[in-house]
Amino acid sequence: RTRDQIAVAMAQPIRVIPTPQTLQEILDAIADFIRQFVVLSPEQTNAIALWVVHTWVCEATDTTPYLRINSATKRCGKSRLAEVIACLAREPKLTTCLSTAALFRLAHQSQGEMTLIVDEVEGTFASKEKAGELTALLNAGWRRGLTVPRVEKTKEGWRVLEFQTYCPKVLVGLGRLADTVEDRAIHIVLQRKRPNEVVRDFSWSDVQAEAEPTREALERWASDPQTIAALRLARPVMLRNISDRAREGWRLLVAIADAAGGDWSERARNAMITLEQAREDPAFNVRLLEAL
Repeated sequence: RTRDQIAVAMAQPIRVIPTPQTLQEILDAIADFIRQFVVLSPEQTNAIALWVVHTWVCEATDTTPYLRINSATKRCGKSRLAEVIACLAREPKLTTCLSTAALFRLAHQSQGEMTLIVDEVEGTFASKEKAGELTALLNAGWRRGLTVPRVEKTKEGWRVLEFQTYCPKVLVGLGRLADTVEDRAIHIVLQRKRPNEVVRDFSWSDVQAEAEPTREALERWASDPQTIAALRLARPVMLRNISDRAREGWRLLVAIADAAGGDWSERARNAMITLEQAREDPAFNVRLLEAL
């Protein structure tokens, strides 16, 4: 470089990203990181931050809620949010147009430690025959221990093998999936950002480097055996005005918030009730027509 180029580079501000030390600092760092690239409500941001942490401690529970990222129109930031989550989640696997065979084999090989992110999920469910089988796989894949039996050819001949499909999954795309799949998910419905809502440009290599301190902190926290033991024994107080399945899915996320302390217990429960009530509102389409 020339001397002038070096002088210009030295004049640029250096952004120092500290490594979070406590679980509360980790959650705050994840929430701040997500908000830089996607316009979300506080409840959505808090729910996603807790969900990202839960991918690192899935062995502490037998149920993993799916994260369903949806929007009414295109260009609302769904794929960008999936990429941001991939920078922070445990063993992320970004895919699209996933087949049934690929789904249960990927999940089985990971032994529950992979975070499967399926973009353009509406294309995956385009075929009615494939949609039915994928729905059954996803219905089974949110609970540990449920398996998918398949006949496979081995050296000993044809045998029935059982595949585990349990692992955290992000389902990204327009439209609506089967009710049984939607019922097993935490819903993040995005809207197109307004002209006055500005987010940072996304550069994959730069963003991954910025996320590294938080990922290191997550790995260090999750690798402590006491962390898993405490979360498995946790029985957080859950709100009763949501469905039984929703309480089951949110239980680990609320337990993580309670373990973090500070205001995260309140933030987690506010996110849970806000997102669940918004999803279960049967009059949304009517209210939308009234607004139009």
